Amino acid sequence: MENMRILKGQKVAVCGSIGAGKYILGEIPRIYGKGVIVYGRKACVPQSVGIQIVTIRENVLFGKEMNKAFYDDVLEACTLNQDIHIWQGRNLSVVAERGMNLSGGQKQRIQLVKAIYSDADVYFLDDPLSAVDALGILVNWRILSNNKLLFSTFHKFHIINS
Repeated sequence: MENMRILKGQKVAVCGSIGAGKYILGEIPRIYGKGVIVYGRKACVPQSVGIQIVTIRENVLFGKEMNKAFYDDVLEACTLNQDIHIWQGRNLSVVAERGMNLSGGQKQRIQLVKAIYSDADVYFLDDPLSAVDALGILVNWRILSNNKLLFSTFHKFHIINS
């Protein structure tokens, strides 16, 4: 395939076994020296989670202004609100170095919330649901991601059919 056009609002999923190189699709422009033109703001959720040693809220906002209603909607959509209600400091709890005080699922939910809260036009997600309740988040994601382009990789085919 020489050219590919993905339009606003479309969802693209690439499915394959773990370690098969699904996410290398993002490296093709570098390998062949041709560019990929992406219009609008981009957000990426890689498999390796990068969490800063700041509060949960600061990790999510990432310098953006707080929009309380949207923030709460996104927390609920990604089920992070359930974790936040348990923590003593709620969303002002500070993340330990390398996220040692968080489970893998909590780290991944924070990354998903951060990406959605960024209100990007294009989302690149590398197996974003491997450590979380995939079905519930996917249903909620559909509600929040209208008119957004979603490019995602998965290793579980049944998630794509959801």
